[in-house]
Amino acid sequence: VEAALEIDPNHLEAKLALARLAILSNDLQEAKKLVSDLARAYPDSPNVKLLQSGIALQEDNPVQAVQLLEQAHAQLRTRESSLVLARAQWQMGEKERGLSTLEEWLAANPRDTAVRFEAHKYYAALDRFDAARANLSEIIEYEPDNWVARNDLAWLLLRQGDAAAALRHAE
Repeated sequence: VEAALEIDPNHLEAKLALARLAILSNDLQEAKKLVSDLARAYPDSPNVKLLQSGIALQEDNPVQAVQLLEQAHAQLRTRESSLVLARAQWQMGEKERGLSTLEEWLAANPRDTAVRFEAHKYYAALDRFDAARANLSEIIEYEPDNWVARNDLAWLLLRQGDAAAALRHAE
């Protein structure tokens, strides 16, 4: 990263990577400096907003983090932005909003098994077991060899009292 910045000091992706590294290594002072510089240079960048949200989370400011994530997600509309926003909403106690973020992504991308798997966990945590089971069944329909989904479906079926169906998925 630093070599790329020596060649081109204004290389956006390299600057973003350097800021991500500072955040991941919990060097909050350096991260804040780097992200502040990026925010001045690229005030509308969704990737900068994602970094700002990471700092807000480290500073125990989940409300600001979710606001920044919502702004970034509005621009990006990616699997990753959907997942990060939904997890932040869930952690703030806005469980239905988190689930809604995932459902919105799945409405446009029904075969996205990674998001569907996340959604099944949210449904199960909210005791909406039929919806959790439906999501797991769809994952298995798209990926018949997905043993993690099969195992979770087996446990869910067993919990709901359908031992025979659970056994079929566990074998």
